[in-house]
Amino acid sequence: MNTNNTIESIREHVVTLGNELEFATGIRAIAAERLMAERDIHDPEMLYQACEELIGTVNLFESYDDPLNTEPGELVLGRGLPFRSMEAYIALRERFGAQWLTQAMELYVESHGTIKLGKDRESCARKLLDRARCCFDLDSAWHGPKVASDGFERYQRIERIANMNAYLSSAA
Repeated sequence: MNTNNTIESIREHVVTLGNELEFATGIRAIAAERLMAERDIHDPEMLYQACEELIGTVNLFESYDDPLNTEPGELVLGRGLPFRSMEAYIALRERFGAQWLTQAMELYVESHGTIKLGKDRESCARKLLDRARCCFDLDSAWHGPKVASDGFERYQRIERIANMNAYLSSAA
């Protein structure tokens, strides 16, 4: 693969990841970050299986047009299995190392992001990552109540994201 293809493919992976965190919950990316750090996963299929075990099928298929996505949102990254995302996570980790999620989000915010949650790219990227981690934690704690501590049901993703964006944009 020549340099131009490598640069272009990394840019596409950054955009895929950024779109997930800007327009969806980012739960899958946070799960992938944790799983790749804990288990040193480098294969998209292994990452897919590990993510499904950790976050469940509905969260795994968020933003993909597939019958297994029973709670579709506004963002559609592709049809079928979410291997586009799995491949992006692995490629970005190989490119940027352990801080792949932060570095890729800073690049995304600088060049492609449309939502302004902070004064600069670092604070905006950090807030998008904080929002995704919060969504991950809220979903991970989902055992008994039908409504989470933020007042939204498990799959009221659009409302939860809008509420968090309003809060984060007003915070310094």
